[in-house]
Amino acid sequence: MINRRHIRLKVMQYLYSFQFIENDDTKVRKKYFNDCFNSVNSLFIMLVSLIIELQKKSQKQLNISKKSISGIQNKRYLSKNFSQNSLIKNWLNNATISKYIRIKNNFNWDINYKLIDILYNETIESEIYDKYISIEKNSFEHDKQFVSSIYSEIIIQNDKLYDFIQDTNIFWSDDFPFVNSLVIKFIKNSKNGGYESFLTFDLFSSKSDENFADSLFRYAMSNHKSNLLLINKYLKNWDVERIAKIDLVLISLAVSEILNIDSIPIKVSLNEYIEIAKDYSSDKSSFFINGVLDKICRDLKKNKKLTKE
Repeated sequence: MINRRHIRLKVMQYLYSFQFIENDDTKVRKKYFNDCFNSVNSLFIMLVSLIIELQKKSQKQLNISKKSISGIQNKRYLSKNFSQNSLIKNWLNNATISKYIRIKNNFNWDINYKLIDILYNETIESEIYDKYISIEKNSFEHDKQFVSSIYSEIIIQNDKLYDFIQDTNIFWSDDFPFVNSLVIKFIKNSKNGGYESFLTFDLFSSKSDENFADSLFRYAMSNHKSNLLLINKYLKNWDVERIAKIDLVLISLAVSEILNIDSIPIKVSLNEYIEIAKDYSSDKSSFFINGVLDKICRDLKKNKKLTKE
């Protein structure tokens, strides 16, 4: 489940993109915002389906090797361990998960076969694979451990996967740490059946977090223009047009949270957006954002427009 830092990142992503969306229809904007959160689900499906595609590749390679007339027999290709992996077969034979992947998966791996080839070749050349195919009779636990190992040590360590993630969906890079933990947990807890709870996981850990996401989105969207006018008053010797857009988005988002969400202390909000700025803007941005927000908060308190601590 995503935490409040991730929620803030999602709203930041939306608000940044908001500047380039010409459609002012609230329903359209809400749908786009929901898509920001749905990207978590789509990335999860992509990673699980990628593992399945690697097994399919193994089966294809096995069939090709059997038909080879060269007389050369490579144990790496002739081993049935990967193609018969009971964990992955269990996923495919489970009606719930196979239907879920079929409906939710928007990826055509026939088009993106190069990534599959790269990951497959790296897998079969690994010590993990050598150890796996040396086992004459695999158990379900052996198969699960193999999938867990290649996922953690090969698949997610490959730079080409990160390139694919960045090129496919603008939100996935930020989603990856959270979704990666979901996939690892999914593999670890896989057994015969019982997948329903995993495939319907809640994005939010509590109703209060869900309400926080909804409130932050609504206030950020409705107040962004007025926030920019407010922020502009505190930019002495700065041209607002020359300030990085992501910095303005973070300041605007922080102002919306500070002014409208009473349950969160000012210091918590300030620290959160300063930390986000360190990761998503320039080195100096966190100091700039901290300075502007500090001035805004002091004046709002002085004028009794901000009463919380």
